[in-house]
Amino acid sequence: MSRIALGFAVVLVLASSLLGAAQGTPPSQTPPDDFLKGVYSSDTKDLQLPRVLREIKPKYTPDAMREKVQGTVKLQAVVLADGTVGRARILEGLHEQLDAAAIAAAKQWLFFPGQLKGEPVPVAMELMLQFRLH
Repeated sequence: MSRIALGFAVVLVLASSLLGAAQGTPPSQTPPDDFLKGVYSSDTKDLQLPRVLREIKPKYTPDAMREKVQGTVKLQAVVLADGTVGRARILEGLHEQLDAAAIAAAKQWLFFPGQLKGEPVPVAMELMLQFRLH
């Protein structure tokens, strides 16, 4: 059996003019899909970004291992005010099963929540989960 090594990286949303939260308030205009409704972006003034406290590694599926699929799944996730991951969606997928495994794992992550003026707030982030076979 192949030895599996998974690498993970957390990358914050860098460009989020779509969110419109630069004044430190939740966006007043909702994106067409409502995914980011009421969520702060990383470019919000005075926002302290969430910090990862616990990462859960996704499970490599047998089909993906047999097919020797490797690469990165890029997710957009909302870190809620309690530090849990709420909504999550695929931005750049890799394999249907690995995409699902990445979302399932990300929803189990725990963060020290983002804060604005000392209050926890929901923040949009990008998570990149790498799948590598060795």
